Amino acid sequence: LIHSTGLKRDGKAYLFVGKSGAGKSTVARISTDKSIVLSDDLTLTYITGEGGMVHGTPFFGEFGTGGSNIGARLTAIYFLSKADYNKVVPVATGPALRRLLLSVMYFGRDRETTEEVLNTVMSLCERIPCYELRFKPDDTFCRCIDG
Repeated sequence: LIHSTGLKRDGKAYLFVGKSGAGKSTVARISTDKSIVLSDDLTLTYITGEGGMVHGTPFFGEFGTGGSNIGARLTAIYFLSKADYNKVVPVATGPALRRLLLSVMYFGRDRETTEEVLNTVMSLCERIPCYELRFKPDDTFCRCIDG
């Protein structure tokens, strides 16, 4: 589980990651006309032989409702940053791994499972394009991701 908003748009799934207040629920709220909200708080994220996948969960934040019970292939990971403009900036694998690990919801203590979680997050950052999304809190940011 990753503390994030998961959206499905035009058959593609996106993960929007950020600490509380970064804009996850805002992204969910302003994207509903063309998107399916998978979650605005905790999104199930995993690796298959074909790449990253995300799946809706019943957990929700400010959006006020659980996500859709569907999965989709993960297209990109966006680290949220509110701004007065919209801009997408690529994030290299190492910095993306450090940022994504901060949002992983994992409380286990055994070495084997901890290594598996770390390897999954590392694989996500290596296989899925990662970006910082500086965005205005309106639906104009969608042009940056639909590109």
